Amino acid sequence: YAYKTAGLSALVAYTKSVADTVMEGMNERWESNLLKADQGAEVTTATKRLVDKQNINFHFVPYIHLIFPNALILHMVREPMDVLFSAYRLDLNNRDTEGNNHDVTSSFEGLANSYGKYRDVMNYWDEALPGRVMHVRYEDLVNDFEAVAKAVIKAADLDWDPSIIDFHKKERAINTPSANQVRQGLYTRSVQRWKKYEEFLNPLKILLGNNAIYDQETNLPGYKRK
Repeated sequence: YAYKTAGLSALVAYTKSVADTVMEGMNERWESNLLKADQGAEVTTATKRLVDKQNINFHFVPYIHLIFPNALILHMVREPMDVLFSAYRLDLNNRDTEGNNHDVTSSFEGLANSYGKYRDVMNYWDEALPGRVMHVRYEDLVNDFEAVAKAVIKAADLDWDPSIIDFHKKERAINTPSANQVRQGLYTRSVQRWKKYEEFLNPLKILLGNNAIYDQETNLPGYKRK
């Protein structure tokens, strides 16, 4: 994150310097993903879209744009304090199956620093590739699920299927920390959950500074917040 001190020009230069290497690596990863998907029980000849929801993908927006120009790039936006409280509460101080180190979640300083870098990166992609990333607010998703889901499906150029509403009833393996939540379906009790512990989380909010607020709205075509 040299651009934190050197400016956005440093990020542009870095992006260009590693472009070939990153694109080659992403091509290999996607070819591997497609091979695995072809062997999966849920993938059939009727499968029209594959989803890559790795949380590090926000680093690779321009490469996704170049390799898959027709890909729908979705960015889930949520109340910053809720995001960081969730990460802190889950104790992700280990490496996941992809080898990513989550040590930053074990301290308020690490959380604030990591989150600030993420916001800088996303802001830059919006400047460099205006309109390429579709932002979806978590709060809109849980409060107005059907409307948001229909907007996502339309943006992906797919046909609406009513069974999407009952996604939590599907019998399939879920190997993520959110497995229990997925099985429960959508609920709104996690919105502003951090407020219950505001006295203890206030130091984190102070460290975030202006990043404690994220007013990005859902910008899916055709969606209007109810």
